[in-house]
Amino acid sequence: MNGEIYQICRLTAEVKRALKEGRNLVFEPIKYENCIEFQFLPRKTLLGEREDKAYDPVSWFEKCKKQGLIDIKMMIPVKVKNRQILGFANTNRASMVTFLKNGEVRYWVAQWEFDSKIKMWNISYAEAEWKEAPACRPEYVDNTKEFLDVLLRISKFADTIEEGYFAEVFRDASAILKCEKELSVNENLAVRPPLPKSHKSLFDAASKADVFGAMGSWNDSPPYMAHQKGLSDEYDALSDELLTQIRLAILYAVNEW
Repeated sequence: MNGEIYQICRLTAEVKRALKEGRNLVFEPIKYENCIEFQFLPRKTLLGEREDKAYDPVSWFEKCKKQGLIDIKMMIPVKVKNRQILGFANTNRASMVTFLKNGEVRYWVAQWEFDSKIKMWNISYAEAEWKEAPACRPEYVDNTKEFLDVLLRISKFADTIEEGYFAEVFRDASAILKCEKELSVNENLAVRPPLPKSHKSLFDAASKADVFGAMGSWNDSPPYMAHQKGLSDEYDALSDELLTQIRLAILYAVNEW
């Protein structure tokens, strides 16, 4: 799974868990994350507006609680115009939405910058007011059935275009979704979101099936192989559907518990 999306999923789940259990936030950065900062909207004081910033997730959570934080959800578009850009930083448009006691709704969007000297990422979240937020909080449904269906069809398609590696990835994701096997976790994903057991298989399957990146990804050689067999339209349709079901799975697994 894309690192930016993975971090927002972790932050959202950790905050959600801390709110439910009435405890402090616990958040351990992954080894490629150097610093994580949060820029709040300017606060009005007797002397005018004042900049307000938190320099780590724990401090950010405490400031949010003082504002009256009662709930959080993560959001991400389920459709994109160009899948080819998803391998680049700051292209996924994921955000966290915070709900306050006074009815105000805020959202947080991150900017990722790579420090080539230390080979780590600096992440800065900025707060914005959602002035025309819907009266009801967004809700998502379990899409396990639809997700399984597209995984089956795209795995067969990958075999057809002689992309055996990706066919196995999709079959593995299907097995994870059916709780027939567990996700093999690499060191970058070792710190997992604290999701309920009932939601983990859906999230893990989405992590496994997220093959949209740059070189070596489903965006690389598979479209060429599909074109060679006159199957470009089928490749595009299945790829769009897979991305949609992956993101719907993430939205349900992270938000609805």
